Amino acid sequence: MGLRTELELDHRQNTLNREVYSSARGSSLADSAMLNLWYDVRRPSGLLSVLHPYLGGGVGAVRTRFHDANLAGFPIASDQATEFAYQAGAGVSYDVSQHVAVSLDYRRLWSNRAEYHDDPAGLLPAPGGYDHRYLAETAMLSVRYQFGSRPAPIVQALPPPPPALPPPTAAPVIPPPCVAPAGFQVDQNCRIIEQTLVVRAIDFQFGSAQLTVPAQQTLDEVARALVLQNGLQLGIKGYTDSVGSIAANLTLSQRRADAVKRYLLEKGVAASRLSARGYGKSDPIASNATPEGRAKNRRVAFQLTNAPDHVRVESRDATVESTEAAEVPATTR
Repeated sequence: MGLRTELELDHRQNTLNREVYSSARGSSLADSAMLNLWYDVRRPSGLLSVLHPYLGGGVGAVRTRFHDANLAGFPIASDQATEFAYQAGAGVSYDVSQHVAVSLDYRRLWSNRAEYHDDPAGLLPAPGGYDHRYLAETAMLSVRYQFGSRPAPIVQALPPPPPALPPPTAAPVIPPPCVAPAGFQVDQNCRIIEQTLVVRAIDFQFGSAQLTVPAQQTLDEVARALVLQNGLQLGIKGYTDSVGSIAANLTLSQRRADAVKRYLLEKGVAASRLSARGYGKSDPIASNATPEGRAKNRRVAFQLTNAPDHVRVESRDATVESTEAAEVPATTR
């Protein structure tokens, strides 16, 4: 975008054919000098980089006079007057080259009222003279030449980028200490060697999929074993007691299996190594006739689906602490 100034000199001649009276002849002449200020819309790229709408206005002076004029049968002498004038305009220009532009323009010009006194015969309706305001509307097809270089589009200067920082020095990789989980034997590289792998179940409170503290302690051991031996795949099997409908227990057992899977994921076990499924109240391991038996049946058991030959898997019931925590009503915790 940008402002540009323009000095405009015009000569106009109009035939008198529409005035207050029914008939007129002759012509009115006007010479104008205007100083204009236009505002061009420009863009550094795209269509508006060569095609520029603009608008603005100007001020100056206009000198008017009549030639061989007659108004409603009264002759108008060739008196002249110079008055202040102003105009508004708009248009669109097209850049042919860096200095030459073709423009389609519109101008509307007004002047102050001018008084004419050259009426020696005293024939006009207003004795001693008359006044007149000049108004012109002009459409033009023009060619414009611009001297000097075209102003560059305004582009906000950006601060220079900060100097590049040196690449960070890689910290030495320190392997974690080798901690053998309960029931596991590992070699000097923390890999499981010939052994028996004990996997304990965990118990849940009635109607709940919330992990108790003893259950979390058991899962911590399982998670450490899986992280150290990344080739093992673990199936998570959720169960309920016999209280409630089949559909409700299937949903609850799935929630319990999902809760265990989420806990192991948070401990760093990859999701691709875990599967979780609820089995409802099927396959009880204790009688559902007693509170103690039902607490043991509200459980999640584990199954290693790809145990290597040197690992013997031994599944065991939940710890006493886990079962006792499951006997406490969930609403009291």
